[in-house]
Amino acid sequence: IGGGRYEKTEEKSTGFRPTTDTADDDGFVSISDSNSYDNWLPRALVTYDLTSGLVAKASVSKSVSRPSYYDLRANKSTLRNDPVFNTASITGGNTDLEPRTSDNFDISLEYYPKWVDGLFSVAVFRKDISNEIATPRVTTQGVIITPTPDGAFTFGGTGADAVTVDLTESIPINLDTYKIEGFEIGTVLNDLSFIHPTLGFLGASANYTYVGSDATVTRSGGDTRKLPTLIGQP
Repeated sequence: IGGGRYEKTEEKSTGFRPTTDTADDDGFVSISDSNSYDNWLPRALVTYDLTSGLVAKASVSKSVSRPSYYDLRANKSTLRNDPVFNTASITGGNTDLEPRTSDNFDISLEYYPKWVDGLFSVAVFRKDISNEIATPRVTTQGVIITPTPDGAFTFGGTGADAVTVDLTESIPINLDTYKIEGFEIGTVLNDLSFIHPTLGFLGASANYTYVGSDATVTRSGGDTRKLPTLIGQP
């Protein structure tokens, strides 16, 4: 079985960001940005009956997941200065984010025993993921800023008010390509009458999944750090 679909996405985000320009009486300036992309998403599935109760399956597919509205927000930055620790920070969205895409490979065996209404299965899988989205905290030392009375700052400066700080940026970005691999063992029993006839109205299911990842992020110094958990998981 095979198929596919084509998707085209157009985005436009409008918002506000703080400004220290005295010409803006309300302290905010309007900003707007847009992005667009398209994706071909093929899929193929092969099923083969090895015996009357043993089925082998293999599938290949490509999937896409778009950034959240929060990550796409147009307010590029919120500037904050901490004069006590000589630090400053920038947070915001990124309208240039690309969608995360995944090339998926799955192989499984399913056994349908005659003595029970159910199945036992085992599967292995791999996902090659591109453009995963994360919001790392990247710190750059020795950045010159000029603090403003409202607690924000402007970049640069040569006067007496200019200070050198450690600048931390928290902006969502697309990561490099990485892979997820794992295996899964499961069973579904639609009734338990094989244990005792009175348990025919009960069913049970169980599943164990192991997942590993080699996802890394590039830090401000150029070195990379392997993420200790799957992205989006605690």
